[in-house]
Amino acid sequence: MWVVKIGGSLQTSVQLTEWLHMLAEHGTGKVILVPGGGQFVDQVRAMQSHWGFDDRVAHKMALRGMEHYAYMLQGIEPRLQTVNSSKELLSCLRAGRLAVWLPYDMTVRLDHLPASWQVTSDSLALWLAGHLQADYLALIKSGKLPEDCQSVVQLVGQGMLDDYFPDLMARVQLPVIWFERNEYSSLAAALQGQTILADRQLPGVVDNSTALPNI
Repeated sequence: MWVVKIGGSLQTSVQLTEWLHMLAEHGTGKVILVPGGGQFVDQVRAMQSHWGFDDRVAHKMALRGMEHYAYMLQGIEPRLQTVNSSKELLSCLRAGRLAVWLPYDMTVRLDHLPASWQVTSDSLALWLAGHLQADYLALIKSGKLPEDCQSVVQLVGQGMLDDYFPDLMARVQLPVIWFERNEYSSLAAALQGQTILADRQLPGVVDNSTALPNI
């Protein structure tokens, strides 16, 4: 099973339809798609800046912003099925469908995930991958993974991952693989078992002998 997070930076990109069509062709029964936030969540940031409400409120609104993106993705690619529970996610895969996750119900009351901007869709995708014991997490990003990347902390410092990602990654030990905005064929090949693209795997994982924590 793959959890695939598609960044909000692709929200208005011509590449978005290419990704969705590829996943609908090669990811059925294998992939749970996690939407980013994009402009829906940018609007939450703007309203928080204007009105000054606290991060807990903004976090709830941002989760709904991700869901707006999810519905948009389904509108673009009708073969996607929106789901909001673990049971439905797994049932969707068993039925040979391509699932897109609605995160609010499963995460809004989790005490161990900070209800703040420390947690974005990247960490939520990692949390879901650990929760469902997925084999891989794929992050589809606009930016290129730095060739000299030595740690995920470096990526946080460069604004490419959220602050909570390294802490969560230390507990959820599975391969996290980075794909740039136009690398559809690379992920398609990986989904078909042809390659796992080790050069795109984030440092700091994997020790499969370690028990998965209760997340």
